[in-house]
Amino acid sequence: MNKALLDPALREDSLCEGLVLSGFGGFYQVLTAAGEKTCKPRGRLQKDEGGIYPGDTVRLELLSATGEGGVDGMIIQVLPRFNQLQRPKVANIDQAVLVLAVDDPPTDWILLDKMLVMAAYNQISPLICFNKCDILSPEEKESFLKLVSPYQEVGIPLVLVSAIKGEGIDDLLSLLRGKISVFAGPSGVGKSSLLNRLYPELNLTTGKISQRLGRGRHTTRHVHIIRMEEDTFVADTPGFSLLDLPEALMLSQLPTLYPDFADHGSCRFDGCIHYKEPGCVVKQSVAEGLIDEARYNRYLKIYDELKDREVKYHD
Repeated sequence: MNKALLDPALREDSLCEGLVLSGFGGFYQVLTAAGEKTCKPRGRLQKDEGGIYPGDTVRLELLSATGEGGVDGMIIQVLPRFNQLQRPKVANIDQAVLVLAVDDPPTDWILLDKMLVMAAYNQISPLICFNKCDILSPEEKESFLKLVSPYQEVGIPLVLVSAIKGEGIDDLLSLLRGKISVFAGPSGVGKSSLLNRLYPELNLTTGKISQRLGRGRHTTRHVHIIRMEEDTFVADTPGFSLLDLPEALMLSQLPTLYPDFADHGSCRFDGCIHYKEPGCVVKQSVAEGLIDEARYNRYLKIYDELKDREVKYHD
């Protein structure tokens, strides 16, 4: 995170830099060293296809007096991003907190793996957070920990929490401090409830699970970055139940986004995709129980999805 942009020394008369917190209807809330400002883009930025994302660092020209619509300044430049996500639309993120529920709604494991692929592809550190752990009995919790152990074994941080009971909240907070994190995951898993538990003064709107659809109702309509502490920011995002992989992601890149496949030796063929090739050490490691079979099978499904997409594209 570029903490320097909040330094008052950056102000040069009417020019300053700021962090975009949210945007709606052509207006953007931007945090500057002088406080939060309502801004509009100037000139070509209004039609720029790249857009302005929450998380962007922007250069502003502050107005001498508040303008029409409560505008305090004009965005004159979007500074280069070091990463970005398309869904949710957010930029310059240090950490992606991938939130799911242990149940109600049921855990969507392939969605989790897709989110991990997205994070790795965009060079964003992942943190897996399972909410609603209070509904598990001690025996069920032990079984669930075995299910998620393959993620921990490859170095992906994981925390079990309960927004209702407060379990694991201190552990989660310690993993958020000093970063800009984005909360992402399907509707109904309790992202907004977790943020309310972390910082009750936020009073974010929460919703219930749709009994007819079996998934959560959307309660967050737009991405909004919240300043939790001096150097701690969290992006609350709309939930989703489907996730399209990046258009630029190539089949050959997919295996490189799985830490599970590292450190098992070299396959017979360079560029092995760990599918049907002979002499594949990844397939051998799966057979020997060194790589989780369920996660490997989900990898194959994601690979097939990418392959089908490439075939359609070339057709």
